[in-house]
Amino acid sequence: MSVKELKAALRGGMSQDLGLRTEVLAQRAVSIYETFLPRVLSWHDYQYLTFWFFGGMDKEGGRDGDESAKQFFAGDGAATRSMFADDAFFRAAARLIMKRIHKIHPINLTYFVWTYSRAGIVIPEFMQCVADYLCNAGKIPMCDRCSLGTMVWNFSKCGIRHDRYFELTAAECVRPNRLRSLAPRNFQNTMIAYSRMMHWHEKYVDAMARGIVRLLDAHDPRYPKTDKHILFAYTCKDGSEVPADAFRIGSLTVILKAFQALRTGSPEHPEQLRRSAEGVCASMADYARRSVASSPRFMREPGDACDFFLQLARVAADGRLAIAHLLPTGPELQSVFVDAPEVKAEQFR
Repeated sequence: MSVKELKAALRGGMSQDLGLRTEVLAQRAVSIYETFLPRVLSWHDYQYLTFWFFGGMDKEGGRDGDESAKQFFAGDGAATRSMFADDAFFRAAARLIMKRIHKIHPINLTYFVWTYSRAGIVIPEFMQCVADYLCNAGKIPMCDRCSLGTMVWNFSKCGIRHDRYFELTAAECVRPNRLRSLAPRNFQNTMIAYSRMMHWHEKYVDAMARGIVRLLDAHDPRYPKTDKHILFAYTCKDGSEVPADAFRIGSLTVILKAFQALRTGSPEHPEQLRRSAEGVCASMADYARRSVASSPRFMREPGDACDFFLQLARVAADGRLAIAHLLPTGPELQSVFVDAPEVKAEQFR
């Protein structure tokens, strides 16, 4: 059966009627991920391989595939769980992967593990095996920018600590060439992961602040995609390129919450880190203002600017960073509060 046929059978609950045994399905899945040679910056490919993920079944081709693949990265709770195979499949696949993990490319391994985190399947010994292997075998540098940030996100989503893995990933993120390759989604995923797990790595936090500034200051918020001269594009199944999504105001709010959760700029932190943190706050505030003025509606969410500046106000109130001057005042407040719920506007006032 083809991947598309397997998706339809599993989603329709027909696996037993068709004689599709759980162990055999797990073997098929692991075999696919063992033999697939990943392309750098091509996470779109995995929707065509992952028969235990049912999203995007009616989408074909590179560009439509790009849109449907986003279902793989979005959603929570029962809706997301219903888009994946049953628990027995995941348990069988985990047992097999732990025996054959050395045969799976680290990028492929990342997206296999992602299906566990998206489906809410937490198997601590499996996650421990994955992290131990990537650390001990020196495989972390083999990850592309997406898988590098995605794997730590997987661990944080599952609530599994592995300090050595987070330390080595942070060390990889701060390498100058790697830092310049990171896309907005990668900054967001890693910052979520490190703040969720409260894993402090001074050089990583400083590098994230500086890297975000580079992308924000270079981008014109009238456009939804980053310029390929600034950031490498993704590659679709048909060979076409899709530039990385630019930052949205909402993603800046998420990242700012992460900086706050990590208590960035605390008295014990070096002055250089504090300056970097204040610099990224200034860059975010400037970008949010430019986005309010010029971004098309599809790049915005109702009340997103209000949410961002509320979060910025919370960071300012902590007193660790000197950023109060970045907050909107006077006539500017009206543009910030457009489409925002009245309760949030009142919170800001």
